[in-house]
Amino acid sequence: MVIFFALQALAASYYVEPATGVGTDQNQLQVATELVKNAVTTTSGATLASESSQAEFSLRPKLLRFGSSNLLSVQKLKGQQVIHSAQLKITRTDELDQVVIRTVRAAIEEDTAEAAPRVQEVTRNETRSPNKVGARTFAGVGLGPTWLNAVNAPSSALSFTAFYGWDIQPLISLRLLWDRSFVSGAGNDASFDLLAIGMQYFFSDRDIAPFAMASFGYAFVERQGSDPGTLSNFGGSIGGGVRFFRTSKVNVEVGLHYLLIADAFPAGTPNGLAARVALLF
Repeated sequence: MVIFFALQALAASYYVEPATGVGTDQNQLQVATELVKNAVTTTSGATLASESSQAEFSLRPKLLRFGSSNLLSVQKLKGQQVIHSAQLKITRTDELDQVVIRTVRAAIEEDTAEAAPRVQEVTRNETRSPNKVGARTFAGVGLGPTWLNAVNAPSSALSFTAFYGWDIQPLISLRLLWDRSFVSGAGNDASFDLLAIGMQYFFSDRDIAPFAMASFGYAFVERQGSDPGTLSNFGGSIGGGVRFFRTSKVNVEVGLHYLLIADAFPAGTPNGLAARVALLF
């Protein structure tokens, strides 16, 4: 029923009333009206009607100024009855487009404007938004188990990662990383280190988004015990996972990665499967 209602709301036709306001000039109101009209079709996929008599619903935008900030509210009407209202604060004039998109979508879907923002729609007042202040930079650390193969040691190991990166677009992230997997015990110590540049592709611009990731760089493998040896060559990883709280300043990432080096011991090519939980800040 919820899905049916949402699809029905998105497929409906809307008439946008001219924006009204308090403490704002006519130019600002005209800009707000045009942004609301554009958001109806580009963001929600609904149909825009030129007359109220041709529309199933109407949207009534209001722009209120208080101090150095503005408040945008958008009411959804059926006939003359207000059936939902959404609002969001504007602290910077260059964020009006972001606020309009979120507020219009919230009014149409009958939700709150604060709920589930897309990454590119977050205002500076809420957190740092990539498309407003340049690429968001972050650092991160992660831990988890790793299962190593062909290293002459118990397969279960501990994995650690540290990285510095950039969310250059809502769906693309780059990072410089150091991955280290190591196992110690009974004289059969082994380690797998990878220094690389990695790229993530997110399948959604939502606050919680799955991703695919690949990295390429240089790997170092060392094993001890009855058949010691070292390797150093090109290496990399592929994997995927989920990042949580993307619109916040601190993110959490859960992922699974397959590690490989382009070299081999006589017994085989060292490789590993690492599961990690990482904190980005």
